[in-house]
Amino acid sequence: MRTTFAIVTLALGMTAAADAQSRPDLTGLWIGPTADISVVLLPGEEVSLTPYGAERYRKVDQANSPAYKCLPYGPTRGLQSTNPFQIIQTPDLIALITEHIDYRLIYMDGRGHPADILDYPEWMGHSIGRWDGDALVVDTIGMREETWLDTAGFEHSAKLHIRSASRRPAPTPFA
Repeated sequence: MRTTFAIVTLALGMTAAADAQSRPDLTGLWIGPTADISVVLLPGEEVSLTPYGAERYRKVDQANSPAYKCLPYGPTRGLQSTNPFQIIQTPDLIALITEHIDYRLIYMDGRGHPADILDYPEWMGHSIGRWDGDALVVDTIGMREETWLDTAGFEHSAKLHIRSASRRPAPTPFA
């Protein structure tokens, strides 16, 4: 099963300078627009669940939310919570620091995923990225199953494989 979804972010603050490679500079403080992935899907997209996943979602108990157990949010929920996150960008690494006890590293130096990442999953998974024009393309595997995709309770298995492409929005003038 391949699930595709977009994470749209609103910039709270950002720098104007581009990095040495003339790529968009994502450095700054960001916040996601919603905590539920189903409302940020592109037209025609939908959340696709296996019968087992649909049954689990129907029976989700918010009292079992990883957030209520002080567990890290995971790579998608960490960008969609009501808390801001910080991005620090260098040519070889993009770091996302979330307010909820975790960080995510996106390796931009051409490496692949570790061969044993599925044997030793990480809270935020293992992410490798590249630029496709002005779009940051990120491939993430190896996320711990205890994380949820969003606050609505979408769970995932150890087989989750996230592929995303993001572009920096135009700066928003503050009045």
